Amino acid sequence: MFIDPQFKSHIPALRDDEKKTLEESLVRDGCRDPLVVWQGTNALLDGHNRYEICRRLNIPFKITKISLPDRDAALAWIEDNQLGRRNLTPNQFAYFVGRKYKRQKKASGGRADRDFSGGKNDHPKTAESIAKEHGLTEKTVRNSAAFADDVDAIADVAGDEVKQKILSGEERMTREIIHELATDRDYLEKYKRLDNDWLEFQKKKDGVLAKKWTGDQESNTPEKYIEAARAVMGSIDLDPASNDFAQKTVKAKKYYTKHTDGLHHPWEGNIFLNPPYSHPEIKFFVDKLLSELKPKQQAILLTNNNTDTKFFHKASHQASAICFTRGRINFIKPDGQVSSPTNGQVFFYFGENTKKFIEYFDEFGSISDPWKSKMIASAKRRLAQIQNFLKGKGKTHGK
Repeated sequence: MFIDPQFKSHIPALRDDEKKTLEESLVRDGCRDPLVVWQGTNALLDGHNRYEICRRLNIPFKITKISLPDRDAALAWIEDNQLGRRNLTPNQFAYFVGRKYKRQKKASGGRADRDFSGGKNDHPKTAESIAKEHGLTEKTVRNSAAFADDVDAIADVAGDEVKQKILSGEERMTREIIHELATDRDYLEKYKRLDNDWLEFQKKKDGVLAKKWTGDQESNTPEKYIEAARAVMGSIDLDPASNDFAQKTVKAKKYYTKHTDGLHHPWEGNIFLNPPYSHPEIKFFVDKLLSELKPKQQAILLTNNNTDTKFFHKASHQASAICFTRGRINFIKPDGQVSSPTNGQVFFYFGENTKKFIEYFDEFGSISDPWKSKMIASAKRRLAQIQNFLKGKGKTHGK
């Protein structure tokens, strides 16, 4: 028996907890289900995880052989067998549906490569039959095929480890981001030259995330917001995440770029911060701002309104006031083009000039005053305590 790398790449990797559970079961009960082997080649088709554990722990196992005409038939058997599993992730299920569609389409005489026509020249019976078999729509089947193409394109360069991370959901990416990674041929060639550097893949993924959800990292804040910040704080002494082009507008007394790295310098005076929005960079900049702020020091932080992130809640907890923008800010790129972000923005103000912040930023959106809200909530709790105390005292006197 031998392990065929391509066949193995079609077997979803187990999480650590799943592997531990399987190992405990094999030790306790033995290998009850036989491993499936392709007759005539002795290539393992099903049972890769059990095989690895049994070999390592010297647990006996049985095999059953099946006859298949060729390699394509063997891959088809593996994919169909995987679709019968109940614990597939959504990405794994979509991948195997897509592979099945591409295989059947090829067998029926359709093109097996990527169809850029959007599926209009498709063989409708192929999509229809698979859709009925798995309770899907024909559009979902075709979209699954495109997804499978994208995953395979990434795996051809990045390797099976990356593919498994995407399919298992460990590497959390939207289909749109996966597609952009897969179709960036310049990047894929660069990845090959870097000898499949996983860290480089992570950087690329973060860069795509930044572009998709926050705009170009070198996009700059329009002048009206900068002037409002200057009016509130009296001056802008430091811009710790900037560039030469942005300083034509910000005109900070001191600024740092990606080359001089503001994270490794002290932050003093009145700060205006529009950080890089890729992760984990945005977390590093926000954390440094919150830790560097001193009593009576002022700062204005501009980020996207990602209320589901930890950095957002940390900033909102410490901010004196918050402005949720009315609409989206069209940031300016160095070449003069205007960006079109996909979500709104928020300004966090830190300092004692809350009234002035409200005065200048009220025109840009809705203002939230966390400290005022906390004081009101605290006063209400205190009032409730007093009322409860008085009620209890009244009952005592009434006896």
